[in-house]
Parts: sequence; structure tokens; C-alpha cells
Amino acid sequence: QDHPQFSTSYQINSPTRLDTLNCSYGTRGTDDPCADPYNKYYGTIESVGNLDWNFDKNNEVECHAMFSTDYPIWDFDNVTRPQDGPFNVEGIFGWLVEIMNPKSKGTVRLASSDPTDKPIVNPGYLSDPDDFRKMRGCWDLVQRIMSSDSLKDKLTGMYHPDPSTVQTDEEIEEFLRGIVWGHHATSTCRMGRYCDPVAVLDSQLRPYGSQNLYVVDASAFPKIVSGEPTFSVYMLAQKAYMNIKSNIQPCPVKTK
Repeated sequence: QDHPQFSTSYQINSPTRLDTLNCSYGTRGTDDPCADPYNKYYGTIESVGNLDWNFDKNNEVECHAMFSTDYPIWDFDNVTRPQDGPFNVEGIFGWLVEIMNPKSKGTVRLASSDPTDKPIVNPGYLSDPDDFRKMRGCWDLVQRIMSSDSLKDKLTGMYHPDPSTVQTDEEIEEFLRGIVWGHHATSTCRMGRYCDPVAVLDSQLRPYGSQNLYVVDASAFPKIVSGEPTFSVYMLAQKAYMNIKSNIQPCPVKTK
């Protein structure tokens, strides 16, 4: 499972912190003042905000959103960047929105009996209709926020996607299904009971049938967590450490 995400960008009529820093995010190097902050986190962290929405009155919205006036760093593949020099469009405001409790499930399958062949990975994004319903609700909420009276005098318009291409329900669905992605993949080697046909690990994080092998990462989750998975992995690692430590058999004392 993964958290399906989409991104969208707007342009405001005043320079942002990115513009004043002359960041390019093109060929990143020592001359780009945003290179180090970007490599450590999303953009220059001081200007990244977060929102969490559960369900609105229409039971449509359930997502986590990050927004930044530094740069729509989550839109790298969709925004033209210069090879050098500052970014050539001022006032970009970006959103990254993700569904935190998805129902969709993907697959990881062997391509052949050759262990050096790459596996066949299908994330299965939005394969459950309920996930698209939530994503569309989050899209609509972002549009309502960006068209609110408080932003009316500050907003130039939508930068990505081209607003003329997302007018109808069909166009919006095509855009969301085309741009959806994720980077929180989990549960490909899940814990579960022995009678569970898709469980790989026992409660000690050991593959069934093994003794001294442990799997300690997000692949062991029975299902994806409803948040950033990093801290859950830390917790899992602590549990694995305690299990491994308790199972270590002391070496016998050597005698002459």
C-alpha cells in the first residue's frame, strides 16, 4: 500500500522567499542557495506548512496537505526549470495532497525465476473507487481555498495544471489519475498469522520457516499507517532490537 498523492501549483502576484533567494533548482550545486536545504528536506523548510483534514460534512475529504511558497518542489516533473540562474517564474505557491487511509492495494510479483531480474511492481493507486472519491474531494477543497475572498487579491491563477484542461469532471479525473504518485510504499512483506495466505512474517518479524532472519522496515506493516511512516519504522526497529537481543544465546565460557 501507499499514500496516493497529487500536486498542483498556483501563482501569486508578489515575490516569494524563493524569488528573493534566487534559487534555481535547476542544476543544483554550491551556487544555488537552496541546494542544501532542498537536499535535506522539501525546499527551504521554513516556508512549508501542513494541514490535516478528516471528513467534511459531505463525507468527501480525508487527506493531509503540505503547501509551500518556496517552490512547488513536488511538481518538479511538471514545471520547466532553468539549467542555471534563478527560477524564471515568480510567485509560485505549491500544494501536495495525500490520502492517508487508502483502501487500494498494489502488488509486487516476480518477473522470472532469475533473482537478478527486477520484480514487477504495480502500486495500484486509486484502484479502489473510495480512494478516488476522497482524492476528488480534496481537489475540490483546495480549489475552494484558493478561490476564497481572502486570496482573491493575491492570486494570479493556477499555474499547473493548465486550468483550461481541468474544467469538466472527466478532465479532472484524467488529471488526478495521470499525476497520482506516492513515496510511502509499505506492506510488501507483511506480518500476519500463519493461516493468512499473504502474510510473510511472524510476530517476531521473521519470515515463516526461518530462524535468524528479520525484516525490519515498512514492508513489514500489516497495512499502511495513517501518517508519515518514518516514526512507525523507528518503533518497529526498537521492537526488533529487543526481540533479537532476547534471542541471543551467550557463548560458553572458554576453558583452558
